[in-house]
Amino acid sequence: MQDRQEPRFDGPPSVAEEPLRYDATFLQPSADDSSRLIVWLAVIIVGTAIGGLIAYFAVRWYETRQVEVALNQFAAVVGKTSAQAKRDMAAINEQARRAQALDRERAANELAARQAAERRAREAELARIAAANAEAARREAAWHKFYVPSNDCKNPDNRSTMQCANEHARAKKNFDRRWAAGEFR
Repeated sequence: MQDRQEPRFDGPPSVAEEPLRYDATFLQPSADDSSRLIVWLAVIIVGTAIGGLIAYFAVRWYETRQVEVALNQFAAVVGKTSAQAKRDMAAINEQARRAQALDRERAANELAARQAAERRAREAELARIAAANAEAARREAAWHKFYVPSNDCKNPDNRSTMQCANEHARAKKNFDRRWAAGEFR
């Protein structure tokens, strides 16, 4: 038999430490902020709609219960007097149930239509935002391909000189004119 070796643990593997870099991109608003706002607004709208429907159904239920109580009291009095009155009461109850069923069906259809319209509006807004973001990304990529600073302006010490600022402004103006003409698309 061979001697069994126990596994060894020498600690976690060493990771070369990189100096911390400052990243200020988190301070800049992102496109997700507006989409989150839209989503929250949609949630609030849908929540309000659902709350309204719940209130509507609660009132309808209360009214229905009141009608049923009144009908039951009436049926007790009239039911003792004639069989015809009982048949009439059954017809009235059935008609009330049908009306309730129609009301519930109508409310469900209205809710479904409202939710579908809200979903289509939300999707259209998201598509519009995505198209705007894609257009901005294309423009930014075209700018980076278009503008190459001169050798003097590539030096970080010279970037703030008037010559480099003017060069950048002229290039930006020329790029904007050509972009508007559709040259880079």
